[in-house]
Amino acid sequence: MPLARPNQSGLVPEGFADMPDNPLLMLTYRELAVRLRISPGAVRSRVRRAVKAGRWRVVPGNRPNGTAYIELPQADLADLERDASGPAEPAPQPERQPQMTQEQPALYVMAFETLNEAYGHIASLNAQLVGEVRRGGELAALVARGEAERDGLRAEVARLEDWVRQQDTRLATEAMARLREVAELARAQALCSDRERYIAKLENGARNLHARLRRAERPLWKKLLRRGARADG
Repeated sequence: MPLARPNQSGLVPEGFADMPDNPLLMLTYRELAVRLRISPGAVRSRVRRAVKAGRWRVVPGNRPNGTAYIELPQADLADLERDASGPAEPAPQPERQPQMTQEQPALYVMAFETLNEAYGHIASLNAQLVGEVRRGGELAALVARGEAERDGLRAEVARLEDWVRQQDTRLATEAMARLREVAELARAQALCSDRERYIAKLENGARNLHARLRRAERPLWKKLLRRGARADG
């Protein structure tokens, strides 16, 4: 027999008082069905009527879909148990099969409902497990896709780095070739300047030689007249 539980809300339902001689009890629907020897459906109907009358109170569970408790006076439960007990059943004859007691149908109904709840809970857990496995597979696929993209990006970066190195090498080679061309051009320009100076020197020598030849070709009398004019002067 469950012990009396204190009123959790601190409020006393209308119609009774939580007194030492009439303590409050808190029972689940299943416990109340066993105590009253009735089906869970009948228990729910009786609880609704008592709550509507203000004598009982339903305390919901602390979590969603948690076990609810019915808060009722111990005196009410004792009266209901006394009404449900009724006259004692005669003892079965030894030679006959044992008959089903009045309490067994309610127990069978409770066991069936408990089994259905267990199956429902197992199905819910199985659905959650399937969902978690599916989410785990999706996460694994995302991780694999991310790793593939990362490897592709790394390969692309390596390819770009190799291309940059090749370009650096090509540019360095072209720069060296251009420097060699500039040096060759400078040497060619220097040779051209030397040749121009040498040609100018040859031209100057040729002009001097031509002037000397012209002087050498003058008649002798002209030379004598010129020398005489120089002497008179």
